[in-house]
Amino acid sequence: MEPLYIETIKVLNGRVHNIAYHNERCHRTRKAIYRAENKLNLRRYISVPDQFNIGLVKCRITYSQMVEKVEYEKYSAKEIRSLKLVDGKEISYHHKSVDRAHLHSLYEKRGAADDIIIVRNGLLTDTYYGNIALLKSGKWYTPSEPLLQGTMRSQLLAKGYIFKRKIKVEDISAYESITVFNAMINFKSITLSTEHISV
Repeated sequence: MEPLYIETIKVLNGRVHNIAYHNERCHRTRKAIYRAENKLNLRRYISVPDQFNIGLVKCRITYSQMVEKVEYEKYSAKEIRSLKLVDGKEISYHHKSVDRAHLHSLYEKRGAADDIIIVRNGLLTDTYYGNIALLKSGKWYTPSEPLLQGTMRSQLLAKGYIFKRKIKVEDISAYESITVFNAMINFKSITLSTEHISV
């Protein structure tokens, strides 16, 4: 059976968001895994049912070489007030795979924290739920080597709202705040002091 990959796409009041970045990531994945050269326009597969035309909705597209399934569900973000550093060792998650077993095993180590920050080779990468950026002197910096190149992260980089930087564990205290974001969670909507990051 072919491995399966996903794109999680934000639909707000019936409007599809950031589709160009989802299309691009889908193409990168299909090219890397299947050597596919043709590009899929995921927008053509999205037909939002009437019951999902109001409010915030997650559209989950599952694909291999072609689109396999499209699902919709109402979405509300998990509250994140604390983060725990977890060593991810050599974990790899370059493509947004349906199989998140390795990530889940790390998430189980969170203890009393709401989410984890996965550390690889002494550098911050992502949380279980999304990409991160840290605030220092008025600028937001995102790890230059994330586990996954999120679509919101790509958009924020392109617009100059965030900047890439290698962020070492020992340098966390030099930053004021941290924000967690993804395709469904707006930039800065979940923001907490770096004092709420535990080892």
